[in-house]
Amino acid sequence: MERLSGLDASFLYLETPAQLMHVCGVILLDPSTMPDGYSFERLQAGIDENVRDVPEFTRKLRRVPLDLDHPVWVQDKHFDIERHVHRLALPKPGGYRELTQLASRLAGLPLDRSRPLWEMWVIEEYVDREGRDLVAVFSKMHHATVDGVSGANLISHLCSIEPAAPPLALTEIKPFGHEPTRAELLGRGVVTSVTRPLTIPKALVPSIKGIAQTVGRARAGTAMAAPLTAPRTSFNGTITGHRTIGLVDLSLDDIKEVKAASGATVNDVVLAVAGGALRGYLEDRDELPDSSLLATVPMSVRESSKRESGANKVSALFTRLGTDIEDPLERLEELAESNRHAKDHAQAISADSLQDWAEFAAPRTFGLAVRAYAGLRLAERHPVVHNLVISNVPGPPIPLYFMGAEVPSIKGIAQTVGRARAGTAMAAPLTAPRTSFNGTITGHRTIGLVDLSLDDIKEVKAASGATVNDVVLAVAGGALRGYLEDRDELPDSSLLATVPMSVRESSKRESGANKVSALFTRLGTDIEDPLERLEELAESNRHAKDHAQAISADSLQDWAEFAAPRTFGLAVRAYAGLRLAERHPVVHNLVISNVPGPPIPLYFMGAEILALAPLGPVFHGAGLNVTVMSNNGKMHVGIIACRESMPDVDDLAERFPAELAKLKSAVAVIKKPTPIRRKKAVAKG
Repeated sequence: MERLSGLDASFLYLETPAQLMHVCGVILLDPSTMPDGYSFERLQAGIDENVRDVPEFTRKLRRVPLDLDHPVWVQDKHFDIERHVHRLALPKPGGYRELTQLASRLAGLPLDRSRPLWEMWVIEEYVDREGRDLVAVFSKMHHATVDGVSGANLISHLCSIEPAAPPLALTEIKPFGHEPTRAELLGRGVVTSVTRPLTIPKALVPSIKGIAQTVGRARAGTAMAAPLTAPRTSFNGTITGHRTIGLVDLSLDDIKEVKAASGATVNDVVLAVAGGALRGYLEDRDELPDSSLLATVPMSVRESSKRESGANKVSALFTRLGTDIEDPLERLEELAESNRHAKDHAQAISADSLQDWAEFAAPRTFGLAVRAYAGLRLAERHPVVHNLVISNVPGPPIPLYFMGAEVPSIKGIAQTVGRARAGTAMAAPLTAPRTSFNGTITGHRTIGLVDLSLDDIKEVKAASGATVNDVVLAVAGGALRGYLEDRDELPDSSLLATVPMSVRESSKRESGANKVSALFTRLGTDIEDPLERLEELAESNRHAKDHAQAISADSLQDWAEFAAPRTFGLAVRAYAGLRLAERHPVVHNLVISNVPGPPIPLYFMGAEILALAPLGPVFHGAGLNVTVMSNNGKMHVGIIACRESMPDVDDLAERFPAELAKLKSAVAVIKKPTPIRRKKAVAKG
């Protein structure tokens, strides 16, 4: 048994009937090289023999009851190759168009989750443009079990470097472990609710005592600020589900300097700063109340609590923030005095009172009450309980690592802000222009395939000082520019692509099929000159890579662990059903992946591979995916799109060789090639 990582599981939750999350590939085979000749039965039997010891081919999903955790992989004890390797034939004469039409229909079919998440369709009667009789294999593997690199590695397990040689073996094959029972899966995920009516006196007695003490403190003027006495502001009412977030750093040394000089606490200084900030914010909007804002300040009671169970062990105090005091030092003095009284008051109340009373909250009744409160907009009818919550959480004074990954938190955000100010940050998501393929997708697909000369790409690379990936992206940018221009759809600003990148070498995670991060890059579709586009791309990609390397290789996987299975799935379906991709700014226009392949000929079960074109998934909001893979001197380009968004994907595919030819001609006239990445440095000097 192996639990899916959060990142792997997210590809299951992202899947809808329209947004299918499997990775496809088209493999063109020359059957004439097979030692014993071609037959479907021999090909199927050979695949069966070579996948049975590979867990990725023979494991299936098992859900955790009630979706309390991510699913687990278990061995399919009834694995049957006939459910995974199928046979089809094209109508004669079966050419490129018939092949891509069939592949498009197959790409739009979901994988059966009751079986191992892969399929191969062996397609016969295909005649290529050179008149050769070939066999095509259309493969599908779910993204939950592979990423681009691991998928290529798995396919290579069925390949050899000579026709009669045995297939390449994987470096490591993990055996299946114990298969859990339903009770074991349920395990600790099931929380048994126990009614404890006899504990009412235990909660009631300290509460009555606390009320009496509060009355006494109020008479003596030493009670903390009372709830329901806060002034009303624009942010005190019924809320919606939309959020805005602001982040800022303060110098801890500066805070400690104020603390030492004033005799206040760090928390007093933080609250005084917050009070001053809120005063200025409200004053500028002519909303500043005459009386001070009231904040709830959570405080930990772990040291005084007698409870062994429970993740939350907190109480709270109410404090006035001094927003009615203009002088900052006077505000701090007032806060420090009132906070001292508030802490003494809070300590007079049992640390476990809140937890005791919370035991009586009936889930269904509690939920209905909260929904009724919101639906009737009661927050706008009774006195304001408090204006806001301010929490001060002490953190470690040293760097921390979460499951081996450095916690970037504000540090990573600060680095990004710094790079943005210096003009060296990668392109930002949500800044892409809208095109016809950026909206809600359907389950229909169109596929285009084309080959590029790897020698030509390397020639441009050598003459320009760019990388192979820079050249590929520049070619894609030119092809997309021409495609959109011919349709009068070319945006004024450049298209934005997400470019997945493998982090297998830098990742510290041993588990998980997907080990990827991504960078955002502008494709220069707003630049007509191909060489100028390449120069711009090379420079921006260098910054994007430096920026991406400043973020932990495992950050995406770490954050994906927080994906709640049921909530994630419902959110994705709501996103599609409400067509939200058409309402918010475009995150990115498309995905472009560059998967390195072997530089030598490969044979698939003895048949020479003439082309190996991978096809990635498309998403709501980005209905186009371009994946390229190098193999034996060629760069195979696979393009997949939502059929309703881009019905004529072949028109885009055919532009790739033409754009490469333009780049090759452009660099040919460079008399003294200067590496692109040095040009701007020379200009600055």
